[in-house]
Amino acid sequence: MNLLELAEAFYSEEQPGKSDQNLIETCNRWVVKNRIPYEQVFSELLAAVLKYAEYSCLVGFFYHRGLGTQKDLPAAFSWYKKAAEAGDEFAQYQLAYCYRKARGTPRDYNLSLYWLKKSAESGYVNSQSLLGNVYLRGAWGIRRDKRKSFLWNKLAAAAGNQEARDMLGHFYLDGQGTDMDLHQALRWYSKMNSPLIIQSDFTFTSNSRLQSLYLTGLIRFYRS
Repeated sequence: MNLLELAEAFYSEEQPGKSDQNLIETCNRWVVKNRIPYEQVFSELLAAVLKYAEYSCLVGFFYHRGLGTQKDLPAAFSWYKKAAEAGDEFAQYQLAYCYRKARGTPRDYNLSLYWLKKSAESGYVNSQSLLGNVYLRGAWGIRRDKRKSFLWNKLAAAAGNQEARDMLGHFYLDGQGTDMDLHQALRWYSKMNSPLIIQSDFTFTSNSRLQSLYLTGLIRFYRS
């Protein structure tokens, strides 16, 4: 069994902006392609991780999502922590999630923020986007800082994170965290899947900002 191929497929899918469901589908495709039961894959992962620590995060993910084994959140947390401490930015992101949502460990916003920052600073795009949103709302005991929010979202947007791209249009249009720049607002609004705004719980809903730009003639004006 080529576990390295599975690990490469997994990590090739984990950014930018991919969800856990995308990663599950990646694992599903690999299992179907290789005609190997999940239980066998998990068993061999457990054996391999004793020699190769780089599989720690993948073992944590299998425990987290119940792939080839019973879902075990404390075990998932333990393996994520091991991988995070070794510098795996995706594991750091998942560890931040575990602390934030009390999955396999008591809730601790300080540790959640610590690992989220570590992951973002290591270049994990989803962490950069989420950290930008945390600064925008002033959540988890952190002071609201629109400038930092803009900078983290800008990094994530440049790497292809769609939620961050959706936010940049608002930042530039309203002059939040940066100078007002209608050229840049138009640029980022044109990349949106749909006009969106961020809510306090970090979900997104539609709004009419893009339509408003059309109605006021700004788009036509700045294209001329």
